[in-house]
Amino acid sequence: MAHPDLRAAIALAASLLPPSVTLAQSGNLITVSHHSPSLGREATFEVFLPGGEPPVEGWPVLYLLHGAFGGYRDWTQNTNVESIAGAARVMLVLPDGGEFGWYLDSPVEPESQRESYIIRDLIPLVDEGFPTRRDRAGRGICGLSMGGHGAISLATKHPHLFASASSLSGIMVLQNHIDRWELLRRLPDYQTSPEYWEPHSCLTLAPRLVGTDLRLMLDCGDSDLETGATQDNRIYHARLTELGVPHVFHEHPGGHSWEYWGEHIGEHVRWHADGFYGRAGIPPVD
Repeated sequence: MAHPDLRAAIALAASLLPPSVTLAQSGNLITVSHHSPSLGREATFEVFLPGGEPPVEGWPVLYLLHGAFGGYRDWTQNTNVESIAGAARVMLVLPDGGEFGWYLDSPVEPESQRESYIIRDLIPLVDEGFPTRRDRAGRGICGLSMGGHGAISLATKHPHLFASASSLSGIMVLQNHIDRWELLRRLPDYQTSPEYWEPHSCLTLAPRLVGTDLRLMLDCGDSDLETGATQDNRIYHARLTELGVPHVFHEHPGGHSWEYWGEHIGEHVRWHADGFYGRAGIPPVD
């Protein structure tokens, strides 16, 4: 049976959201379906609400992005992130980024406007219907692989919306993967149109982080070589260091797998929570 505070939050969401939005509850997890103007179709995402009464200012929210070949249920089906977030008193929002949506607005595929979906559609809808902390200080973003790219790139482009961003096994240099994971369906040919790639790649976006107070953390497995994530993260870490951008960076044993992500997602959730709740005295780590 749902906690009374959770039942009240769900009832409030149902009353605040447009009638076209549908909610389905399973424990502390709510599946939300709605029309997305940016995508021009129905979209679905999950919300995890911690138990108990929210803070006076509302729950801090961590947007948690899935990887390529995946979907919005990946995190809750493959890890214990719900219990981790509940203990950390953090609300989760788990969007659908498409199997290969790359969390960017495609200039060649009008129906793949994933950046606009999250920034223009999803965040306002979540803040409209749920007891969130609605200022930047209460909002973070995290993801794995393709979602790691999404988390860092979206926060870099929109630092006014996010206080913290983190990546597990992120693909940080899109230019290193031109012919992989359907990138050529989302962006024009790199050889003739590099100007369409550079505004989205974490590496070439990095100078925009200079002088910001966005908190950054990234990690990857030391044997994540086939995807190139290990190499990408080393390159991106070196570039941030060269630019003098404070960040936390770790290489752990492991590869590109749910075993790795399940083992380390707790570090990310608690790191974001430390920032949300004013316990962010964590120095950068090489």
